[in-house]
Amino acid sequence: MTVGNLFSLSGLSLILGGLMAFTGWILFAIFDPGHQHYQNPRWFPLNLLIIIGGLLMALGLPGFYAGQAIETGVLGLIGFLLLWFGLVLSHIAVHSIETVTIPNVPATMMRFVSVAAPSLILGILITGILTCSAGVYPASLGISLILAALVGLLTVIKAIPQVIRRNLASTLFPASMVMAGILIILR
Repeated sequence: MTVGNLFSLSGLSLILGGLMAFTGWILFAIFDPGHQHYQNPRWFPLNLLIIIGGLLMALGLPGFYAGQAIETGVLGLIGFLLLWFGLVLSHIAVHSIETVTIPNVPATMMRFVSVAAPSLILGILITGILTCSAGVYPASLGISLILAALVGLLTVIKAIPQVIRRNLASTLFPASMVMAGILIILR
């Protein structure tokens, strides 16, 4: 398998994963904005979309990072690791635990959330800033990542309605990953 094929697979993984996670979050925003109707038959399939989407995005992220690794240096590696770790914890671990244990979610899950959220937001922010400055991908991708991180910070502001805090923040990152996947394939 050639390097070009690996980049194409990475891009495809980001596109599919981003679309799945984006769709899961949009459908949650429509059908269950508070993300609380776990007895509804839609709960499991929507969470499954987010889990599989997160897995595919995590598989595709190394190709995105590799495309600009030289230009972003050690800080790029740190941003990538924070982003990847936060993605795995938030989209895969937390949603898997939540899906299996609802309504009796173990208190220890909040430990995952308390590590996943800051890691994901900081990783997205660092990666977005470095993507803008590296010049490998269009600056619009870096800007979309920065916006995703900034909107992600809104999740801690209780005065903002939960539908915006939870669902808007959760859709911007997968949308950015779709854009990254397309740019990798077109590159």
